[in-house]
Amino acid sequence: MSPYKTIIVDEESSARNFLNHLLHDKSDVEVVAQCSTGLEAVEAINSLEPDLVFLEIEMSDLDGFEILERIQISQVPFIVFTTSNRDYAVKAFEVEALDYIPKPVDSERVEKSLERIRKRVNKEELSDQIGRLLPDFKESNDLKRFVIKQAGEYHIIRTKDIIWIESDGNYSRVMTQDKKFMIRYTLSGFKEQLDPNHFYRISRSQIVNLDYIAKIKDHVYGNYLIELENGVTLKMSKNYRRMLDVLKNF
Repeated sequence: MSPYKTIIVDEESSARNFLNHLLHDKSDVEVVAQCSTGLEAVEAINSLEPDLVFLEIEMSDLDGFEILERIQISQVPFIVFTTSNRDYAVKAFEVEALDYIPKPVDSERVEKSLERIRKRVNKEELSDQIGRLLPDFKESNDLKRFVIKQAGEYHIIRTKDIIWIESDGNYSRVMTQDKKFMIRYTLSGFKEQLDPNHFYRISRSQIVNLDYIAKIKDHVYGNYLIELENGVTLKMSKNYRRMLDVLKNF
């Protein structure tokens, strides 16, 4: 297995250098970039698509959470927050960070974070292997089914059964008729793989399956309300109103 491509983000050069030193002898880690500002981190993450980011939360231009909001790659990297302020622990948990290391960072704590990553990757690789056994799986906009692991079980999700998908931080929440699942995959990644004849993005945070739309109603400020067959109502931004033209030809 290839080493985890890793980016270190911290304003203090001494902190970056020390963490780089701790990671240097790890055979499964390759530090591909070090960033001293939030903007540098956003550019590096989006261009290098790392597997892992050690991210200082308190930065002058963009804090660690703002950096995460600007990630535009389909596979969100594992995030390990590093900070001297312990007040961010709850928020770090909310954005699904893999780990949270209070400063000063030490080798034992870093190794614990890496062990968490190794265990998570092994589980996800098993999920990928199951997915590759499914004959309809394609790396295109014709994805027919995929696998989601939840509570120790691997669920095979048929895309035709998906009613809508919404972003939740670095994850996406997938809604079917009777269940909902969380997956570490961005909404943009789903958009690239789902059939555009059936799935349409109605806002920055939601994609809907056209087959489950019952009606569309006018709403305030040029926006719309989409009522689904199961009674759920979603709001469609006026910036995405082109779906009305799509439905006319559906």
